[in-house]
Amino acid sequence: MMRIEKKETHSHAGSDTVHGHTLPVIHVDYKGRILYANKAAFPLLREWNCLANDYLPESLTGKSPALLSLDADFGLDIETATAHFHLDVIGFKEAGFIGMYGFLITDKKKEQDEMQLRVAG
Repeated sequence: MMRIEKKETHSHAGSDTVHGHTLPVIHVDYKGRILYANKAAFPLLREWNCLANDYLPESLTGKSPALLSLDADFGLDIETATAHFHLDVIGFKEAGFIGMYGFLITDKKKEQDEMQLRVAG
């Protein structure tokens, strides 16, 4: 499941961890080729069935062509089999890549789902 939204600012003081969790970082070129992915990005890459130097799947880029824009500046929620992530997608035109900087939101998503069930029930 994928949801695009206006980018929210997530501050983590320059660190690649929040509450002990390493944050996923993925860099792609304007054609969707994965230039870099840290270890924390592995659940996303596994979900997309790709590795570094592969291309992002059409199932992802087709739903959100802005992922390949060097002018990108938006937020994207991604659900994998094991977790929910929020990605800030930011284009770096001068450097020639698009950065995807992830935040684990599994617990937040579970709380929202539970609240919706209580309200609906």
